[in-house]
Amino acid sequence: MPRRQDLEEAARHAVANGSPLRRHLILAGGWSFVVLGLAGLVLPFLQGILFLIIGLMMLSSQSPWAARHLQRVLDAHPAANRAHARAERNLRRLRARHRLFLRRCKSRQHHKSL
Repeated sequence: MPRRQDLEEAARHAVANGSPLRRHLILAGGWSFVVLGLAGLVLPFLQGILFLIIGLMMLSSQSPWAARHLQRVLDAHPAANRAHARAERNLRRLRARHRLFLRRCKSRQHHKSL
Protein backbone atom coordinates (compact mmCIF):
# COMPACT_ATOMS: atom_id res chain seq x y z
CA MET A 1 0.00 0.00 0.00
CA PRO A 2 1.44 3.43 -0.90
CA ARG A 3 2.32 5.81 1.88
CA ARG A 4 0.43 9.06 2.26
CA GLN A 5 3.54 11.12 1.47
CA ASP A 6 3.97 9.21 -1.80
CA LEU A 7 0.36 9.89 -2.79
CA GLU A 8 0.67 13.58 -1.98
CA GLU A 9 3.94 13.86 -3.92
CA ALA A 10 2.35 12.13 -6.93
CA ALA A 11 -0.57 14.56 -6.78
CA ARG A 12 1.76 17.56 -6.67
CA HIS A 13 3.73 16.19 -9.61
CA ALA A 14 0.56 15.65 -11.66
CA VAL A 15 -0.62 19.19 -10.97
CA ALA A 16 2.73 20.65 -11.96
CA ASN A 17 3.21 18.59 -15.12
CA GLY A 18 -0.30 18.09 -16.50
CA SER A 19 -1.94 20.08 -19.25
CA PRO A 20 -4.59 22.55 -18.06
CA LEU A 21 -7.36 20.97 -20.15
CA ARG A 22 -6.62 17.49 -18.84
CA ARG A 23 -6.51 18.79 -15.28
CA HIS A 24 -9.87 20.54 -15.63
CA LEU A 25 -11.47 17.45 -17.16
CA ILE A 26 -10.18 15.26 -14.33
CA LEU A 27 -11.38 17.74 -11.72
CA ALA A 28 -14.83 18.02 -13.33
CA GLY A 29 -15.18 14.25 -13.61
CA GLY A 30 -13.92 13.66 -10.09
CA TRP A 31 -16.27 16.20 -8.56
CA SER A 32 -19.17 14.77 -10.58
CA PHE A 33 -18.52 11.34 -9.10
CA VAL A 34 -18.20 12.80 -5.60
CA VAL A 35 -21.58 14.55 -5.97
CA LEU A 36 -23.13 11.31 -7.25
CA GLY A 37 -21.56 9.50 -4.30
CA LEU A 38 -22.98 11.95 -1.80
CA ALA A 39 -26.40 11.61 -3.41
CA GLY A 40 -25.98 7.84 -3.35
CA LEU A 41 -25.47 7.88 0.40
CA VAL A 42 -29.08 9.02 0.85
CA LEU A 43 -30.73 7.54 -2.25
CA PRO A 44 -31.35 3.79 -2.18
CA PHE A 45 -30.72 3.13 -5.90
CA LEU A 46 -27.19 4.63 -6.15
CA GLN A 47 -24.03 3.01 -4.79
CA GLY A 48 -22.76 6.00 -2.81
CA ILE A 49 -19.47 4.61 -1.55
CA LEU A 50 -18.54 3.33 -5.01
CA PHE A 51 -19.04 6.74 -6.63
CA LEU A 52 -17.19 8.45 -3.77
CA ILE A 53 -14.19 6.15 -4.20
CA ILE A 54 -14.13 6.67 -7.97
CA GLY A 55 -14.36 10.44 -7.51
CA LEU A 56 -11.62 10.46 -4.90
CA MET A 57 -9.43 8.28 -7.12
CA MET A 58 -9.79 10.80 -9.93
CA LEU A 59 -9.23 13.79 -7.68
CA SER A 60 -6.31 12.20 -5.82
CA SER A 61 -4.15 12.49 -8.92
CA GLN A 62 -4.66 16.27 -8.83
CA SER A 63 -5.12 17.13 -5.18
CA PRO A 64 -3.18 16.14 -2.04
CA TRP A 65 -6.25 16.46 0.21
CA ALA A 66 -8.16 14.02 -2.00
CA ALA A 67 -5.24 11.59 -1.81
CA ARG A 68 -5.43 11.75 2.01
CA HIS A 69 -9.19 11.15 2.03
CA LEU A 70 -8.88 8.30 -0.45
CA GLN A 71 -6.24 6.67 1.75
CA ARG A 72 -8.56 6.95 4.78
CA VAL A 73 -11.40 5.30 2.86
CA LEU A 74 -9.12 2.54 1.57
CA ASP A 75 -7.74 1.91 5.06
CA ALA A 76 -11.27 1.63 6.44
CA HIS A 77 -12.47 -0.73 3.68
CA PRO A 78 -10.04 -3.57 2.88
CA ALA A 79 -12.13 -4.84 -0.04
CA ALA A 80 -12.07 -1.39 -1.60
CA ASN A 81 -8.31 -1.29 -1.05
CA ARG A 82 -7.88 -4.55 -3.00
CA ALA A 83 -10.14 -3.28 -5.79
CA HIS A 84 -8.16 -0.03 -5.92
CA ALA A 85 -4.88 -1.93 -6.22
CA ARG A 86 -6.35 -4.04 -9.06
CA ALA A 87 -7.62 -0.93 -10.83
CA GLU A 88 -4.21 0.74 -10.53
CA ARG A 89 -2.50 -2.33 -12.05
CA ASN A 90 -4.99 -2.44 -14.90
CA LEU A 91 -4.56 1.28 -15.52
CA ARG A 92 -0.77 0.91 -15.71
CA ARG A 93 -1.16 -1.94 -18.22
CA LEU A 94 -3.60 0.10 -20.28
CA ARG A 95 -1.25 3.10 -20.32
CA ALA A 96 1.65 0.88 -21.40
CA ARG A 97 -0.43 -0.58 -24.24
CA HIS A 98 -1.49 2.90 -25.28
CA ARG A 99 2.12 4.13 -25.39
CA LEU A 100 3.12 1.07 -27.44
CA PHE A 101 0.20 1.66 -29.83
CA LEU A 102 1.18 5.30 -30.30
CA ARG A 103 4.81 4.35 -30.99
CA ARG A 104 3.70 1.81 -33.61
CA CYS A 105 1.43 4.36 -35.27
CA LYS A 106 4.23 6.93 -35.40
CA SER A 107 6.66 4.42 -36.90
CA ARG A 108 4.09 3.41 -39.55
CA GLN A 109 3.55 7.03 -40.47
CA HIS A 110 7.29 7.54 -40.68
CA HIS A 111 7.68 4.52 -42.97
CA LYS A 112 4.82 5.67 -45.22
CA SER A 113 6.41 9.08 -45.67
CA LEU A 114 9.67 7.51 -46.89
